[in-house]
Amino acid sequence: MTNLNSSVDINEGLLKELEEFQLLLENEPENLKIKIDIANIHIKLGEYDLAIENFESLIGTEFENYQLFLQLAGVYSNLDNTEKTIENYIEVTKRKDDYYQAWFNLGNIYSKQGKLREAIHAFTKVTEFKPELHQLWYNLGNLYTKLDKIESAIENYEKSLQLKPDLILNLTNLPALYYRLENYDKAIETYNKILHFRPDNIPALISIAKIFNKLSQYDGAIKYFEKVIEIKNDDVPTLKAIAELYRKIGDIEKTIEYFEKIAQFTPKDFSIYYKIANNYSEQKNFLKAVPYYNKVLKINGEH
Repeated sequence: MTNLNSSVDINEGLLKELEEFQLLLENEPENLKIKIDIANIHIKLGEYDLAIENFESLIGTEFENYQLFLQLAGVYSNLDNTEKTIENYIEVTKRKDDYYQAWFNLGNIYSKQGKLREAIHAFTKVTEFKPELHQLWYNLGNLYTKLDKIESAIENYEKSLQLKPDLILNLTNLPALYYRLENYDKAIETYNKILHFRPDNIPALISIAKIFNKLSQYDGAIKYFEKVIEIKNDDVPTLKAIAELYRKIGDIEKTIEYFEKIAQFTPKDFSIYYKIANNYSEQKNFLKAVPYYNKVLKINGEH
């Protein structure tokens, strides 16, 4: 109830102030600055159309400056009138080209509209005046990614990281871009930057392991897959990947060890028992192979 009364008191105060300014304008019609005060009160009251009417009446007068159009852009933005918001931000930049916030806002609006090249132009203008804004380079990276301009995207993402290294946590697509360029060393390096801040980031660990696997560097792949298991010991796809990698390098004992771990989590999967049995058979350890072949028969018999 207190908040409601307070709100009523504020509105009554604004209405009284508005009435005083309107009376003052009647007595001093040549004092156009009063219209700015009146418009600002209308904004506080949520009467945006009346605010616009007062601001626009000042166009063509001595008060036509970048600040006037900036206020108009803000009011139109409150009304969700995107086209008029853009129109007025453009007027701001015509009168004050180095007003970076107008360019930045234009970039955000164009991005939401899917006008990627217009957004790039606007954000690029900001770089002339505020190159220290990490969000600016990040936004440009996103836009170039959508245009599939990988090199430009990487360049801008890297600039954002120079300004804010922990931004890497929001740039999980950056190493994927390096991967697309087949720059596997940079992809791994970038995933490791993610791991510097989040050592338990499973997608990053798996991605590094897959790169090592692609490069036939199986020891490296195993190392990173096993880090995943340290975090999530029931990750069956990763356990399978490790088992197959150990098989590739000829370590049958480790292959069996990991297939047996998988069997603990998938006791009804006869294919795992079959692989264990086959690996024991390859070692000519038939005594250990037979019980697993029997498990395969039993599970198949149940089905």
